[in-house]
Amino acid sequence: MKILIVDDSSTLVDRLVNLFSRELNAVECLTAFNGEEGFKVWSENRDINLIIADYNMPHATGLEMIDKIRRSETSQGREVKEEVTVFIVSSESSNALKVEAKKQRVKAWIIKPVSENALLNVIRKTLKIDNK
Repeated sequence: MKILIVDDSSTLVDRLVNLFSRELNAVECLTAFNGEEGFKVWSENRDINLIIADYNMPHATGLEMIDKIRRSETSQGREVKEEVTVFIVSSESSNALKVEAKKQRVKAWIIKPVSENALLNVIRKTLKIDNK
């Protein structure tokens, strides 16, 4: 399983990489520190299963990055067999942003600070993976 973590906080990125390496079976973590980098990493690794992205980042917000990914997934008028699952992790909690996220088919909006157990539970439930 591949997880792309996109956040401008290197502390959070490192924390999530360590958490997933410790708690999830056979996970490969890819990282990026802004929306543009996140899109580039995704476009070079189309087999990513999950993207966890911050909303507020330099160069492109998490939702702007996801919009670009969704448009790329459906380019040339054809749907991909399985689109990437996306979670937004943010200190933002406005309903307008959550509505926009829903339009982009974001599966979860998680408020910072992130509870490790809650995040692992939503990943396991959404991706249907077993505990170690």
